[in-house]
Amino acid sequence: MTRAQIQADFVREFHKGGPLVPVTKTELDAAERNLGVSFPEAYRAFMAVHGPVSTPSIPQMAKEADVLPVVMIPSPEAAVTLTRTARQAGLKGSFVAFACGPDTEIFCFERNMEPSRPLDDAAVWHFDPQFDVFLRVKDSFDEWLEEYLQECYMRDDSSDEG
Repeated sequence: MTRAQIQADFVREFHKGGPLVPVTKTELDAAERNLGVSFPEAYRAFMAVHGPVSTPSIPQMAKEADVLPVVMIPSPEAAVTLTRTARQAGLKGSFVAFACGPDTEIFCFERNMEPSRPLDDAAVWHFDPQFDVFLRVKDSFDEWLEEYLQECYMRDDSSDEG
């Protein structure tokens, strides 16, 4: 699947919030300036097409699968606040938060130290401040999204058999 297909399928399958509101380039650029980073192109593309998404069904699915739950991919502006709050809770300064799990868990990218050379994609990390645990969960944002889709499709296949 292409990046656009993965991202569109993820949103179609899991977004349960209000209408989608794509994020502008200006909003993405402002968040990058506030954090002194450049977001991976995969994340920028997701935000530019879909904007913030709410994924309340994933935690239930995660209980039945081997995936870490995500409940929201907020706006880049909210990601700035999330990153700053998470840093107060122990998030290393080289990480940028972009999604929320249940409770205080977050998903983040390792900071691109060369903002003038944006990355196409970046590894996704999970940070649980309650236990001060960092875990690299996927090699890219697109792979991270695709993992949820694969788990969802596997559940659909197994329910068809029963």
